[in-house]
Amino acid sequence: MQIGVDLGTTNSVVARLDENGDPEILENERGERKTPSVVQFPDDGGVIVGTTAKRNQMEVPDRTVPRVKRHMGDQDWAVDIDGEEWGPEAISAEILKKLVADAEEATGEDVEEMVVTVPAYFGPKERNATLNAAKIAEFDKEDIELLNEPTSACLRYGIGDTGAGTVFVYDMGGGTFDATLMNVTPDGEFEVEGVKGGQRLGGEDFDDELYDHVRGEMIDAGHPDPEDNSAMKADVYEKVTDLKHDLSQTESGSISPMVGPGDTFNIDLSRDEFDEITEHLVDETFDYVDALFDHEKVDATKEDVDELLLVGGSTRIPKVQERVEDYFGMEASKGVDQDYVVAEGAAIQTELEPQGGGGGSIVLPRDIGLKTVDPDNDKETFEMILSEQTPVKASESKRGFRKVDKQSPKITIEILEGGKALAEENDKLGEFELKNLDEGSDPEFEVTFTVDEEGKLHAEATNLDTGRKAETTLEIGLTEKEIEGHIQRSEETHDDSVTRD
Repeated sequence: MQIGVDLGTTNSVVARLDENGDPEILENERGERKTPSVVQFPDDGGVIVGTTAKRNQMEVPDRTVPRVKRHMGDQDWAVDIDGEEWGPEAISAEILKKLVADAEEATGEDVEEMVVTVPAYFGPKERNATLNAAKIAEFDKEDIELLNEPTSACLRYGIGDTGAGTVFVYDMGGGTFDATLMNVTPDGEFEVEGVKGGQRLGGEDFDDELYDHVRGEMIDAGHPDPEDNSAMKADVYEKVTDLKHDLSQTESGSISPMVGPGDTFNIDLSRDEFDEITEHLVDETFDYVDALFDHEKVDATKEDVDELLLVGGSTRIPKVQERVEDYFGMEASKGVDQDYVVAEGAAIQTELEPQGGGGGSIVLPRDIGLKTVDPDNDKETFEMILSEQTPVKASESKRGFRKVDKQSPKITIEILEGGKALAEENDKLGEFELKNLDEGSDPEFEVTFTVDEEGKLHAEATNLDTGRKAETTLEIGLTEKEIEGHIQRSEETHDDSVTRD
């Protein structure tokens, strides 16, 4: 069986094609269409994924991991569980294993291949981390395809079947935001013209703002601070999330969080007040949208958009819909449930030719360059080689680089991603060396970066005096040995307890 997986920050969804070729959502073992992307490690062993983990997270916060998608690609992030570090790939693998197990239980069939969706702004680090999570979940690389979430949404809406045009996808889920401008070719192919997004911007940030507001109201009224009581905090969070959903349907709402044994505190909130509390978050999404259209490599303007798609559960918020439609001066397509459109599109992709690189023609979401040293002040700086919004497959070269230490027989080239002026403010992707240089010489070097269709980065440095070269293809993230170690640890963890939810 082939499945499509929307591996989300807050919730994850699985879909497949039914006997008629239509996408259908597969329910988990609790009969839910969405599985919370929360992983918990009980004191007595095993691992719990899903609703139970989410419900208990305030009671054992040090052993519970929510929002792991926000850390994908961060090689320095990990949680300590009983003296062992669990990185984002290992945590995400537990979510994937849960989703696969539930899909197999729901259908009675084995999952052999899956299409996993990723935000369009995910770069090489994040994409590779997602692939490694699937490997730790014991899928072979050839059985995994990554698909850009906006492309998946377009597939579900049948955009490629309606002819050529320009599509803008405003995608805000539980934890991430994607702004993607796509061109649909006459033969139905998707070409990404530009992408901007934030890995820490979504519905849960709206929940956080509401929680802070309600917490302040409780404290001002003389009630205990929910930060000092895990059960009270969990109760407030659950109720403000429900209130957020209510305010998408009604003009006002109220909640009554507990403030003590048998005692509650009533708080009323109007939709206008909610909009005011969260306005800065909506503004932040449009900062990304503006930056996308302002980029020198993006030719289209907002007036060129033919189709406007809203994707992700957070786009149900009325103010979000209003702002998006006002910005583009057109009504957005909302004919498919925002919570399931991405998973359903991924299910459609299981029957199509691989899109390559994560969803048709894609662009680099961030600048890629190398660390250099400013000779005037010895500051380590970032020198761009490949700029963001460059279509993949891409190759660029720059000359004029020289050794910092003229006596050194080698140079070390550090590859960075980010585009910030100071080298230390960017993410390091890797490094390689050009050796056997003559001591005391001052040759000029040329550096070439190439990104292939799969998003892999190949780097090459050439001594222009001698023609000698050094090159590397970056294997970003975990090594195969580390992946095998994670697989073994996961199996041992599950041997402690078969309980998953």
